[in-house]
Amino acid sequence: MSITFAGTLGLNRAFVIEQDKGAWPLVAGASRPFGHLLRKMLGNLLFMLVVEIILLPLVMIFYNLWC
Repeated sequence: MSITFAGTLGLNRAFVIEQDKGAWPLVAGASRPFGHLLRKMLGNLLFMLVVEIILLPLVMIFYNLWC
């Protein structure tokens, strides 16, 4: 659940920044959508990967899964 929550937070943060800048019509339009959205997707994937790398050892420690 925490990994899904981290992904949702990352996507929300990315789209709020776009709305604040007033750049949302550029993302939704046909000017350069693929590269822009691909960078956003890869950034969010990297963010989720970092969260998973941090959480995995913690889960193993707290649930005694070192066997």
